[in-house]
Amino acid sequence: MEIRKLQSSDMDSLAELFVKVWAEEPYNETWTKERAITCLQEIRDIYAFSFVAVEGGKVIGHALCYRRTWHDGGHLMIDDFAVHPDYRKKGVGRELLKKVEGIAKSENLVVIDLFANKKAGGFEFWKRMGYNPSAWTHLNKRL
Repeated sequence: MEIRKLQSSDMDSLAELFVKVWAEEPYNETWTKERAITCLQEIRDIYAFSFVAVEGGKVIGHALCYRRTWHDGGHLMIDDFAVHPDYRKKGVGRELLKKVEGIAKSENLVVIDLFANKKAGGFEFWKRMGYNPSAWTHLNKRL
């Protein structure tokens, strides 16, 4: 398995993973591949700190991240992080996160932030990796 920076040539395979992962419980989102590609192309340029895990030429995991300046220094925001179901619990997520954390440290960033669904299996992954819930709560409004 190779962990490397996200490339334009990854979009098709990344979109397939995006559609598959977000269709699972508890999300149940109905992405089409075309809409996923559009979304990924829209955000590609701002996600300068993004990585993919590739096996056999296919994207099996991704970490879409960006940098932001905050009052206490630079933060890295993990906006989307997923591993293909067939590759979970095999170290793919851990290796992706290791790469993200290494880059954040080399850039002298002070915090890594992310949102995680408490109902998803990934929530326990984040806790095992040393991430703790904060006082902040995600709010949204359907229009």
